[in-house]
Amino acid sequence: MSADCKRLLSRAVPLLADRIVNSHELATYMFELGQAGYDSGQKDSYSEGRVAAANNEKDYHFALYKENCDGKYAAKRKEFASLEFVVVKAAQKLSRKPNDVTLLKKALGDEGHAAGGAGTTHSG
Repeated sequence: MSADCKRLLSRAVPLLADRIVNSHELATYMFELGQAGYDSGQKDSYSEGRVAAANNEKDYHFALYKENCDGKYAAKRKEFASLEFVVVKAAQKLSRKPNDVTLLKKALGDEGHAAGGAGTTHSG
């Protein structure tokens, strides 16, 4: 196995995974998913809604009323399958360059580690 392949497996893949876990895209998605789930789960349980129903009042008069909560929640969950991360797109672009490993190391801020090592404890 080449030093570049070892490097990708030992350093770049974990760094990419770390960047994804800490990415703005994932944080935004998780926030929006949580909000959609909250809206979906709460839409039928408002105490105001019970009183309004007993009085034949329309739901849309209340501040907590939101339309199509279940559909929005389902769409947000489905969105995860096609969620794209900027760091992965950048790594894909760099992988097509002649000096891809060097560029990837620089982009991930990992230039100080030796190529082919299994982390910082590898001595050669």
